[in-house]
Amino acid sequence: MRVSKRPTTEQLIQAYLRHLEREDRHAANTLKSYRGDLKRLAKFSTREKQPAYRLKRTQLERFLTELQEDGWVKPGPTKRGLESRSVARTASTIRGFYAFLAWKGNGLGWKIKTDPAKELEKIKRSRKLMQDLSLDEVDKLLNQPDTTTARGLRDRAALELLYATGLRVSELLGLKPSDVHFDADPYPYLICMGKGSKQRKVPIHAEAVVWVKRYLENGRSKLLGGRRSPMLFVNAQGPTRTRGQKLTRVGFWMALKGYGKKAGLARDLSPHKLRHSFATHLLNRGLDLRKLQEMLGHVKLSTTELYTHIHSARLKRIYDKHHPRK
Repeated sequence: MRVSKRPTTEQLIQAYLRHLEREDRHAANTLKSYRGDLKRLAKFSTREKQPAYRLKRTQLERFLTELQEDGWVKPGPTKRGLESRSVARTASTIRGFYAFLAWKGNGLGWKIKTDPAKELEKIKRSRKLMQDLSLDEVDKLLNQPDTTTARGLRDRAALELLYATGLRVSELLGLKPSDVHFDADPYPYLICMGKGSKQRKVPIHAEAVVWVKRYLENGRSKLLGGRRSPMLFVNAQGPTRTRGQKLTRVGFWMALKGYGKKAGLARDLSPHKLRHSFATHLLNRGLDLRKLQEMLGHVKLSTTELYTHIHSARLKRIYDKHHPRK
C-alpha cells in the first residue's frame, strides 16, 4: 500500500495493522489491543495539531505519562489513567509502529527519517499484589465439602493439602499416594515434582495429614470403583471410561469455585490464591524467607520477596489504622 507524501495518521495506522495481520499473523485480539493503543495516539496527535509521524520523542514521553496519570483516558466522576501494565503495552505498540514507519521495506513508498520512539525507555509493569484470604475465610472454605461423601472427602483432602503445603495446582494433582510420607521422622512430608522437573520436599501440617488419610481410607477406592490409578486425586464424575482417572485442573478449579461461592468468598478465588495465602500467613508468623522459597519451589529469591512487600503493606495499613496519633 502506497500513501501520499503527506499521509494522515489514520492511513499510517491502518497500514501498520495490515502489516501485522498479513506478515506477522497476529491474532484478532492482539490486533484489537494494538488498534486501541494507536487510536489513543491518534487522539493525542490531533490534540498536538500534528500528524503522528511528526511527533517527537519528548511528546511521546508526555503521551505515555498522561496515559498513566491523567483523566482524559478514562473520563468520568473518578478520572484516572491506565494501569502501568496497559501503559507498558502501549509503549511497546508505539515502538513497533514507529519502527515500521522508519523501515525502508514498509511498502508505503515513504518512510520517516528518524524514529522518535527508538529511545523510549521501557516501562516496567507493576505487579499487582494479590489479596490473600484471611484465616477465617480459609476455615470457611475448607469446611464447605460434604465429607460424608467420597467426593467431599477428596475435595477436603485436596484443599487441606493445598493450603498446608503451598503447592502449585499442577504439583498437587500430579501427586501419587507414594509421594506422601505420613509417618516420617521428624515430621510428615511429601515429594512433589515442580517446574523444570525439579523435585522438592515439603512438610505437611497435621490437619492435612488427617484428611488425606481419611480420603485414602474411605473415599479414593469408592471413586475408583474397582479401577486402578497411580494418582492420589481421581475423578468423581464423567463418562464411565473417565471415572477414576486423574482429577483435572478444570475439575478442581470448578470445585474450588463452587465451594468459594458457598462460603461467600471473592469471585477471583483460585488455587493460586490458596498458595498465595499459605505463603503470606507463614511469613506473617515469622518464617524465614529462604525456607519459604524452598517450600514454594521458587528458583529465584526475588520471586519470593514479593511476599515481603505484601507483608510490609499490611503492617503499614495496621499501623495507620491503630496508631493513636492518626
